[in-house]
Amino acid sequence: MSTENYHHVELQIAGGELVTGFTCSAPVDASCRRRPKDHDQRESWSTEEATETGFRCWAVEWVEAVGTADAVIGSADAVLASVPVEIHFEEGVGIDPVQTESSDSRVLAALNAMMPYAKSDTLDDYEIETIERMRAALRAAGVVL
Repeated sequence: MSTENYHHVELQIAGGELVTGFTCSAPVDASCRRRPKDHDQRESWSTEEATETGFRCWAVEWVEAVGTADAVIGSADAVLASVPVEIHFEEGVGIDPVQTESSDSRVLAALNAMMPYAKSDTLDDYEIETIERMRAALRAAGVVL
C-alpha cells in the first residue's frame, strides 16, 4: 500500500494577500479522479461504481465550490503549518515570509543518508519500511532537498 498523499491544503501569498487552496497531484486513475459512466445524471455514487478515469479530483471540485474554510468545518483544531516571518515598520506594518531550510529538510537528509544501510543486513524490514514511509510523508508535505 502506498503511503503517498496526493492532497494538500496550501497557504499562498498571491496579489499581496494570504489565500488558501487545495491541490491534488494524484494520477489520472486515482480513486478521487474516477466517476461512474452516468456521472452527469447523478448527484451521488459509490467508489465501486466509479470506473471511468481521468476526471478532475472530486475533492478539489468540492473545496472550490464551498471554499477551504467551509471544507474543514468539523476538523480537529490543529496547526497545519508554522512559517517564520520577518516584521518591519515602514509607514505601516510589513510581514514577509523567511525562506529557510526547514527542519523537515534536515530530517529528510538524515533519512536519505540512512538508506544505504537499508541495503545491508543492518536494518530489518520494519525499519526500512519506516524510513521509506517517513521519506514519503516528507515528500508529500513538499519537502525537497
